[in-house]
Amino acid sequence: MLQAHYADAISVDQLREEQDRITRERANARKQLSAPEVTKEQIEANVTAALDRVEARVQREVRYIEETMRAAALLGNERTLAFAGVDYLVGAEGLEPPTSSL
Repeated sequence: MLQAHYADAISVDQLREEQDRITRERANARKQLSAPEVTKEQIEANVTAALDRVEARVQREVRYIEETMRAAALLGNERTLAFAGVDYLVGAEGLEPPTSSL
């Protein structure tokens, strides 16, 4: 830029405008580099969203297990499975979920 000015290819005003633009961009770059990449609020929102997805998945799995147990009970040959202090009905031998051996 300076060489272009010395060669009278650009005016002093154009040189000044370009220097001002470069100064602004450098200041913005420094500001962006010094600022944290992620805010606390963004982290909390991401964690909350992840936990909501986990909770929804667990609820779907619980509904699936409950439906499976109801279907097994309708087939007869049910037996009781005690798990975490709750009795569950499961189907005949070989039809029960893998957790029945716990």
